[in-house]
Amino acid sequence: MAGLEKTAHDKILYFGRPLASLPPKERARTAGFVHQAAALFPHMTVLENCARPMQVLLSMTRAGAETAALRLLQSLGMEPFASSYPFELSGGQQQRAAAARALLLDPKYLLLDEPSSALDPENGMLLAKLLWNQRNSGKGIIVSSQDMAFAKQVYDRAVFLEDGQVVETWDGPPALGSRTDMFLRS
Repeated sequence: MAGLEKTAHDKILYFGRPLASLPPKERARTAGFVHQAAALFPHMTVLENCARPMQVLLSMTRAGAETAALRLLQSLGMEPFASSYPFELSGGQQQRAAAARALLLDPKYLLLDEPSSALDPENGMLLAKLLWNQRNSGKGIIVSSQDMAFAKQVYDRAVFLEDGQVVETWDGPPALGSRTDMFLRS
């Protein structure tokens, strides 16, 4: 779905257009992706990792991009680490920085691969609240995870997959409030 790999037979379409054919700016505003391994640029600080994509893809000024990045980093408890490099961060801090980077491009859809895998319970709740708020503001959220506790905090509809096939669906009230999107387990 993130378009990181070419598919042999199927195409990911966005309003009838192949996602892979969208210009970079439009693609960045369509689907944001947070990889399980965070995938931060090791030679950039957290602030640079978050601000640079906004400068390149959205033509923002450096000052404007850094201001926006600091605001979001603060909401994730990451502002104190803005000048840190990825190797100086814990896995959970890297994951939160990667989530901030994806959210700053304001994509219509956010794809997350195992977003809570490196988070302690407190930071897992911070991320759950952030995703819940993003969903309630109209953003589509799709998560691949095996963390059922995290899923139940946020999502009220789950689709469980095994070998690419739906084996179960779950409907229930999320712990944080109103209706949210889909949770996938592979």
